[in-house]
Amino acid sequence: MTPTTPAPMHLDRESCYRAVKSRDRRFDGVFYTAVSTTGIYCRPSCPARTPAFHNVTFHPTAAAAQGAGYRACKRCLPDATPGSPDWDVAADAAGRAMRLIADGVVDRDGVDGLARRIGYTPRHLSRLLTQELGAGPLALARAKRAQTARVLLETTDLGAADVAFAAGFSSVRQFNDTIREVYAATPTRLRGGRARGGGGTLQLRLAVRTPFAGSALLGFLAVRAVPGVEAVTGTSYARTLRLPPPRRGRGSAGPATQRSPRYPD
Repeated sequence: MTPTTPAPMHLDRESCYRAVKSRDRRFDGVFYTAVSTTGIYCRPSCPARTPAFHNVTFHPTAAAAQGAGYRACKRCLPDATPGSPDWDVAADAAGRAMRLIADGVVDRDGVDGLARRIGYTPRHLSRLLTQELGAGPLALARAKRAQTARVLLETTDLGAADVAFAAGFSSVRQFNDTIREVYAATPTRLRGGRARGGGGTLQLRLAVRTPFAGSALLGFLAVRAVPGVEAVTGTSYARTLRLPPPRRGRGSAGPATQRSPRYPD
């Protein structure tokens, strides 16, 4: 099929071509660029060489470009569905990397391990994250550790060593240096001078999707409670569990109790 059909009247050629020359992602999905010399159509943000103005036409949809006889570019995948992973490969890869970083993959396996999980080389992943997020994987992991440590310092009575290893730091010294550099304050100052509480109680707020049937959930747990392990009252649910040893052999394993207060229905 020979490429035909000019651009629809409502697409201004000059404005569309300026968007193509600047590779402006904001116009992806707004219109599609068809190149008569190659017979392909692309997104405005396609990284390929910008075609000459007299060789392009503009179409409002991928279907319109296909109907005019053009085939999809294999580089920018203009026929992908908006919102799918193929629509913005770089942003999708960055999002997956951030979820893995938050899960501690960099702390456990390093940048090489993160890159293997994403399917890129370490160098390409670092370049992609810097382009999309302004920082490489090590800096992103460090910021995540610092943020987790700050939350633990401000909301719990855990000791500094426990906070350091829970946040993913490899040593207390690294923890102290990072907190001072990121927040310009010591861990004690971030905590606000609160004394360390006994028992290592950790309080968390868990998000739920409303409507939340708290009473029904407690009733369900009550009839299935394991004696000596679980306990259900009219207002809370508690479960005793044994925690694994802390990292690097600090401390010892021991029982812990999880208590969930009843939320209103």
